[in-house]
Amino acid sequence: MSVVDAAIAAAAVSPGDRVLEIGPGTGVLTRALLAAGASVVALEKDERLAHQLVENNPELVRSGALTVVHDDVLRWLRGQGSREDFPEERASPDGSMSGTSGATRRAKVVANIPYGITTELLSLLLPRGAAFSACTLLVQEELAQRLVLGGPGASDAREMSIRVRFYAPRARYVRFVPRAAFAPPPRVDSAVVRFDLDTPASWPLPAAQVAPFFALVRAAFNARRKMLRNTLPGAEAALLALAIKPDARPQELSMTEYVGLFTHLRGTGGAEQGQEDESSRG
Repeated sequence: MSVVDAAIAAAAVSPGDRVLEIGPGTGVLTRALLAAGASVVALEKDERLAHQLVENNPELVRSGALTVVHDDVLRWLRGQGSREDFPEERASPDGSMSGTSGATRRAKVVANIPYGITTELLSLLLPRGAAFSACTLLVQEELAQRLVLGGPGASDAREMSIRVRFYAPRARYVRFVPRAAFAPPPRVDSAVVRFDLDTPASWPLPAAQVAPFFALVRAAFNARRKMLRNTLPGAEAALLALAIKPDARPQELSMTEYVGLFTHLRGTGGAEQGQEDESSRG
């Protein structure tokens, strides 16, 4: 199975799906997504490639099956354009999800992204669970190991490891992709990873508490070599109350333990309010 076929299969793309493709390039993945029955918004930073994709697929563009957007993905996700193309769905009184566009299901993201922006891109995509049901990405193998396979206590754990488990607890490593699978081969191996995004109603904390929660997580990992009791005010008593070892360091706590720590500190006035908007962080 080719890398493209593996990505399509992992994303479970089916007729009627709406897909955001990031960096379509010459359109190899784009054509596979369209062949699977999806309508595609292809976001391309390179003006020449964006123009070429339109020229090579005039009928698909006219029919609305393919929309080509010439923009930088990070800027686009922070702006209003992404909200217009992929409006967030709201929970109805009966618990079902419905969007302002009348869509009955959330869209999907399928992309082979530049490795240099992976962390920043995930920071913008993971909180968008009201708009996207899943993000299937080709990422650097080392990062896939850290974010999806690594658990509490892993020496390479980072703040993003907690973000993944907060927003996409069912994230899974799909397939190893050796560098030899590409021509010319990159300098690193890759992996296909799928992040199934929870809607805000399923997050471990209410949306209003997300920013201060990650402000606390960030403060912890900014001093990742130090014990939490020495970096977070009130942490020593909180760790004791939560039955977490008193000399714990940031990478040793699970996402659930961080939520418990935050909730405990917040109840005692020890958690600072954060100011960032998680849906637009970059």
